[in-house]
Amino acid sequence: MGWLKIGKIFEASGQREWMCSHTACPSPYLINDDLLRVYFGTRDSANRPSIGFIEMSTCGSFEVEKISEVPCLGPGEWGCFDDNGVYPGPILPHAGKLYLYYMGRSNGDFPLYYMAIGLAESEDGGVSFNRFSRAPILDKNDHDPWLVSTPFVLRQADGLWKMWYTSGIGWVSKSPPKSKYQVKYAESPDGVLWETNEKVSIPIEGEEYNLASPWVWREEQVWRALYCVAEENDGYRLCGAISTDGISWEKEGTPLGLERSSNGWDSKCMAYPSVFTLKGVRYCLYSGNENGRGGLGLARWEK
Repeated sequence: MGWLKIGKIFEASGQREWMCSHTACPSPYLINDDLLRVYFGTRDSANRPSIGFIEMSTCGSFEVEKISEVPCLGPGEWGCFDDNGVYPGPILPHAGKLYLYYMGRSNGDFPLYYMAIGLAESEDGGVSFNRFSRAPILDKNDHDPWLVSTPFVLRQADGLWKMWYTSGIGWVSKSPPKSKYQVKYAESPDGVLWETNEKVSIPIEGEEYNLASPWVWREEQVWRALYCVAEENDGYRLCGAISTDGISWEKEGTPLGLERSSNGWDSKCMAYPSVFTLKGVRYCLYSGNENGRGGLGLARWEK
């Protein structure tokens, strides 16, 4: 058993004025069994990311049928937590709307930057989103002193909301700039007010210095996750983890078939995995070289 790469399915290269480069943090949303929408963060000529999407037929080779004409969500107001750009997290149906958990970026003095987690809502099926608040729903705190980012969120049948997210804990060095973060866990009664704690779910170890972007699902009696990790003088690679309670995780290394290619668009970096199931088959989306400048890829789980 393992993953089979289908290949690059899209690359942002100026299809829209605000879509000059990058397809970062892909987030899947199945409109129906025959149509997949993939949201991603894409940058304009000023290098500011907005959230756009592509729609793809799932009947055959996942061909792109539509590219969003305008951003679903753009940078926030000057001075707000997301004024330098936004990236998508998961999309969840709730209370007759679609919830989009997203990451907002605000730049400090180089190389400093800050990320926080926001919430947006859609009443038109996900074509456009409006901010739930101009402030983040989860920001840096005593447990996450530098930033919070790349959330994965789900709501249980009993009404409890769970979030796995990236916790920025500091910097390894200023020159060259090298950050340090790992994966934490939070809970909420309503999807808006979140309680964090000091426990680390997936810690950095050894030469790892950036561990980010968890995507979580249930498989029989266990929890499974994909995430990405960067090591000394190297780009992101994909890794897996397993858990019995969803809070403490055991690392499993890079899954078979999701290794970086020997050359080409995903040979130096594979980052920001997301997973969806279509007609009983599991798929993985991910971003390629330079954290998504290389394009957007797809792989299929093979039994």
